[in-house]
Amino acid sequence: MTTKKEMNPISLWTWIWVTLLWGSIFHFTSLFMLHKAGAWLGTNSFNPTFGQSMMVYAMFSIVMVLTALVARSVKQVLDPTGEKQLQRQREVLAGKREKLFVSFAGSLATSFGFGVLTAATYMLLAGFLKMDVQLTFVHILTASLFNVAAGVIASILVGVVFLVLKQMGKLPEPQSI
Repeated sequence: MTTKKEMNPISLWTWIWVTLLWGSIFHFTSLFMLHKAGAWLGTNSFNPTFGQSMMVYAMFSIVMVLTALVARSVKQVLDPTGEKQLQRQREVLAGKREKLFVSFAGSLATSFGFGVLTAATYMLLAGFLKMDVQLTFVHILTASLFNVAAGVIASILVGVVFLVLKQMGKLPEPQSI
């Protein structure tokens, strides 16, 4: 008789903290890239103050927590036993998947998406916070493409950490119960 293995569930707090960590990193890289894209395009249409940026970040944090809750719920519906995640972890550890980059495509998509999402948040809150923000499609697209560099760097850094942990024998095996 075979028993079905299940992943130890990732706690709700882990989902929230990881979402806040990566969401914050990409939010601030997006903010930086919005400034850089404006300078590169020769526009002076993105000038929120530090205080305004922190207010936007506070609002954005609420959206990130809600995103974590929705993502966790969707994951539980699509993979209730955690078998797909366990299989992916096994493939990564066996060298059948990412070898240097950790979820490279995901990092690129996430960094681009956060560029767009950050710009949209500033545009939505501009009137409410009385910010000097007038972004065009080209400005948002340019900043989001610039932000892909942040995704590449993040992917490489996480990949290097995993490689070092693997070499040290400290990378945990996928856990099943």
